[in-house]
Amino acid sequence: MREEPEEKPVAIGFGGPHYAPNFTEVVLKGRVAVGHILPNYAFDYIDETMFSQMIEKTIPKPELALVDWKGLKSEEKVKVKELCEATGIEYRKTKDFKH
Repeated sequence: MREEPEEKPVAIGFGGPHYAPNFTEVVLKGRVAVGHILPNYAFDYIDETMFSQMIEKTIPKPELALVDWKGLKSEEKVKVKELCEATGIEYRKTKDFKH
């Protein structure tokens, strides 16, 4: 008999270095599933269109934006908050899922 996969929140990720260790830790603990990740070095490229594409191209549709809070500059945090508010998606910090 085949078991159904456990339901967990689906997210898109923001911040951190290229190899995304904080997102990897959260995923390996089974707390959340992460689709697209925008690392620190690519933050200059994020806009409403790219943010929307990250949401649209993640299946199933993400419920939240997962943020590596310590891995972002102040202005990047503001930008993520604004994009989340504009699209109605909740944002949470990776540390919220590490316990």
